[in-house]
Amino acid sequence: MDGDNLYNGHDELTGLHDSFYFSTELERDIAELKRSGKSNHLTVLTLDSDTPVEIFKEIAEWWKDQFIRVCRYEKASDYMLMGLDEDEGALKRIKSLFDELNGKYPDLKVVRVETIKIDGNSGSLDELVGSIPE
Repeated sequence: MDGDNLYNGHDELTGLHDSFYFSTELERDIAELKRSGKSNHLTVLTLDSDTPVEIFKEIAEWWKDQFIRVCRYEKASDYMLMGLDEDEGALKRIKSLFDELNGKYPDLKVVRVETIKIDGNSGSLDELVGSIPE
């Protein structure tokens, strides 16, 4: 994945912050984490491109209520949602979120779920998302 995919600004569909804004804010968050010694988690949900647009809109709306900061972008093959969350209890909370999502949309094709720990040593959003296996 390259930066062009990240900064395509496709936020019209969901009204979520576009990726460029998210990246700028994430860079600030990483600098703050470096000073504080704390960490966060970036959770990435990738849905199959066959997901109906209306279902994706509903999920994106639900997603933005779950995290501190969210964004989305589209690749040629998939929809991707990203959410930034505080470290403490994040993995347990994320599991319960996906249980809720699976309960509401049992036929949803989730291509991948990744959680990346972010701390003061983390790179840019491009580097973080680029580290997710295709």
